[in-house]
Amino acid sequence: MKTIKYTTKKPTVITIDDSPMMTNFLKVFLSKDYDVTAYNSTTKALKELSGGVVSPDCILTDFHVANDLTGLEFIAKLKEVDPIIPVLVLSGSCDMNQKIACLKNGAVDFISKPFNPMELNVRINNALTASSQLNQYRYAV
Repeated sequence: MKTIKYTTKKPTVITIDDSPMMTNFLKVFLSKDYDVTAYNSTTKALKELSGGVVSPDCILTDFHVANDLTGLEFIAKLKEVDPIIPVLVLSGSCDMNQKIACLKNGAVDFISKPFNPMELNVRINNALTASSQLNQYRYAV
């Protein structure tokens, strides 16, 4: 008989946004269900991901982080470091070309601001569930 291990560890989510108000909101709201590490710079987050300082289950990044990598550039560089981490992109702009480019290049979701917080939580949970199922399949084969 298989033994099923249950864990009480919350999934780890990195948020990246240059707005202190949005960063604080995401941290407070998401902390109910996830361990949240917040960054205001895609470059700093990428550096810590590359160095193994953080190892998230999921990343939520703003598309436009002032004076930094765009969401699209971040996704491209992240895929060189860890192609498995699911990335969701937030954007105040509803530019369809940005959305399609992010999704084509590996984002699992693209969410327009303003967003419904409960919907955001469901989308993060869906990304985590899909990633977990994919990892279970990879290790089973």
